[in-house]
This record gives sequence, C-alpha cells and structure tokens, in this order.
Amino acid sequence: MGVPKETSASIEIPVNPDLAWRALTTAAGAPTEPPVWHLEHAAVTLDTFSPAEAAGGYGAWNGVEYRVSAHLVPRGARQTLVVLTAESDLEPHGIAGAARAARSRRQVRRDLEALAAAVGEQVARWSTTAG
Repeated sequence: MGVPKETSASIEIPVNPDLAWRALTTAAGAPTEPPVWHLEHAAVTLDTFSPAEAAGGYGAWNGVEYRVSAHLVPRGARQTLVVLTAESDLEPHGIAGAARAARSRRQVRRDLEALAAAVGEQVARWSTTAG
C-alpha cells in the first residue's frame, strides 16, 4: 500500500540535491544536530538522515504519531524532486477516533505542503540574491 495523497507533498526545484538538502533543512528550521524539523503543527525529530538523499523521523499531529520521510530525487544535473510523506499505524476506533485521525491527516498535509512551498521559496531567494 502506498502513502495516501492526503499525507504527502512534493516540489521540483532547479538545484542539485546538495542545495536541495540545504534548502530543506533551512526551511524546516533544522540546521543543527540532532535535527528537528519545526513545522506549524508538530516537531519532527529525525532519527535517520543522509544529506542530499533522504531523511526520516517521527512527529505527532493531534496526538497521532506519524513516520515522516523526505526523499531527494535527482532529475538531471540541476533539478531535484523533493518528496515528503507521512504514515501512521493508527487504526481509528469509533467516531471520536476517526475524527481525531482525520484532523491529524489534515494537519500533516498542511504542514508537508507548507514545507514543500518553503523549500521552493528558499531556493527562489537564493536565486534572486545570487544574480
């Protein structure tokens, strides 16, 4: 089973994976060790990361824990696709559990979309200041 579209986001940016990684960590507010991504609704503590390739960690939205991953996919020499995903093992029980899970998925989606947009904005800022 793949990651539901509601808990994923992506952006293609005109930089190599090294700069894409720098943009991602800058946008997530995580330039230090151990890296923690500071998103609007959650903090994601990374437990695995390989700069310019991928990262993974855990965060909780509305009391529901998710495994969050970022993958940097090279698309030629000067393009990178940044793919952000989040998966939860939670099996909602009853109406209240289903409502909580739905709220958490909305928050995750918003945070991942905002992070992807912030990565693009970071790259755009670098492009305008470099020229």
